[in-house]
Amino acid sequence: MKTKSYSTNLVKGVILAVIGVLLIIFPVQVVKSITIVFGLAALLAGAVILYTYIMKRTREEEASIFLLFEGALDLVFGIILVLNPAISVKIFALLIGLWVIVEGIFRISDSLKMKKMGMDTWGRSLFAGMLFLILGIVVIFHPELTTKALTIWVGVVVMIFGILELFIAFHFKKIAGQQ
Repeated sequence: MKTKSYSTNLVKGVILAVIGVLLIIFPVQVVKSITIVFGLAALLAGAVILYTYIMKRTREEEASIFLLFEGALDLVFGIILVLNPAISVKIFALLIGLWVIVEGIFRISDSLKMKKMGMDTWGRSLFAGMLFLILGIVVIFHPELTTKALTIWVGVVVMIFGILELFIAFHFKKIAGQQ
């Protein structure tokens, strides 16, 4: 059992470490590749759904118009992702940017309420809110940087997890060798 744990952890550790390194070295390319895979999956799903719709209609079975709509939507979504994978990078960053801006507005609003209440920490809250606003605007206008930074951080975490798995694997091997 120790040998099995060793080999399982070793393989898992190597795979995770390699994926982590790839995410760190090629963050935008990895996101684009994943987007293309999702796009191809959406194309396949759309084609299957439309085929199902057509077959039902051919056999004079009841086929919901929603089935037709779903298949068409999947196809369009798939085509967009496959032909323009960079769009996912921009949409992801846009959502993060909007979220950070909204958080900034809330912080600023809270700081003004804190000031009216006589709280001495209102200035720090105002400062944080202004930083959030600036950060959100930067994220929206530079989506590739945002996605790249997040992908690199995920890569670091995955790589560390892979290295930990390697340590565990070698520990299992050491224990198995002592028995």
